[in-house]
Amino acid sequence: MRRLDEPDHMKLRITDPGWLPLRKLDDLVPDHGHLMHLFLVRWPDMDRVYHLHPDQTAPGFFATSLPSLPGGKYRIYGDIVHDSGFAETAVGEANLPKVHGQPVSGDDAAGPDSRDMIWLHDKTKPVGL
Repeated sequence: MRRLDEPDHMKLRITDPGWLPLRKLDDLVPDHGHLMHLFLVRWPDMDRVYHLHPDQTAPGFFATSLPSLPGGKYRIYGDIVHDSGFAETAVGEANLPKVHGQPVSGDDAAGPDSRDMIWLHDKTKPVGL
């Protein structure tokens, strides 16, 4: 959810998937120094990827400033870890307008850059063999 008066700010809420009967959201622990690792992937082109670290504003709620990014549909992946060691990835989608934000800094990252990754596999063999 975004406020229109803050076009470079993204607010996120983790909702219960319903399959974790004892799930809590007030027990998160840092993973590599952050409570959440957020990935935004422009879809379906997959030509832009952002790795951000939102701040927790309340149990289950996070907020982050967005870097400059082109508008479009984005898949959202939020990796969190509970104090039990259980890791989960919250997923979602957002239609974002073009954002004129600040450059990424610190541990945050934006891509692509001059490197590409290509998945190579033999179509005659099952993946993973």
